[in-house]
Amino acid sequence: AANQFSSALTSGQMGPVVSQFGLPADVTSAANTGDMQAFFKALESASSGSESNRSQEADKKKDKPQEEKSSKKDDDAGMSLD
Repeated sequence: AANQFSSALTSGQMGPVVSQFGLPADVTSAANTGDMQAFFKALESASSGSESNRSQEADKKKDKPQEEKSSKKDDDAGMSLD
């Protein structure tokens, strides 16, 4: 399987396939040209950028539950138990 992937990448046949995954343009263009080194370098930089975005999103999600909890307490105060 790895050999077939390598052959398809170096021949430029992986470009259209890679473009369907929504990767950045530099990854797709490297796959279109068949430049394996440029492809993996672009893929690595896209991955590291994605990881930093994920950590920023995770930080935002950590802040949101605390805000939601405080508003939830206000909603429950007016409810009767009967």
